[in-house]
Amino acid sequence: MVKETVQSLKAENDKLKEKVDTVFGELKQLKESLKQQRPDSHDASNGDEAGATKSLDFLSKEYDVLVKFRKQAEERISAMEKSLAVISSRVNNLASAIDQAQEYNHLSPRLQSLLADAKKVKERLNLAFCWAKNSAVWLRENEHSRPIAIKCARDLDNFAVRHGLSS
Repeated sequence: MVKETVQSLKAENDKLKEKVDTVFGELKQLKESLKQQRPDSHDASNGDEAGATKSLDFLSKEYDVLVKFRKQAEERISAMEKSLAVISSRVNNLASAIDQAQEYNHLSPRLQSLLADAKKVKERLNLAFCWAKNSAVWLRENEHSRPIAIKCARDLDNFAVRHGLSS
């Protein structure tokens, strides 16, 4: 059942990634479209000075409105891109968590928890290896050191304290 749940989460996350990519593409196209659109300039010379001035005033106001709209649209698109980047980052983090859950779903919950804690210690102490085997977690400082078996949280705490980490 857990395996099906993880696979279902992975499938949903993959669909979400595709949607995020699609929205990124659409935003990029919209941004390019806004950059390419420039208001047309009209020839206001009818021979009538007053009419030309009136026409120029109208076109100037129309141009100002279009410029203001374009600027607001570009700002909104930029804000959406930033929000989408955050969502994309979270989707990628979720994908990595799903992969990790899939990788360790054959382990017992106790060993999964112990392995997760041991991996944190491994990173903090800059150890070379950390793995689970035969109902224990194993740590090695480097390729030439001997592996150390960690069978419970107390073993991990003792190991961390011996290596200078406070519990």
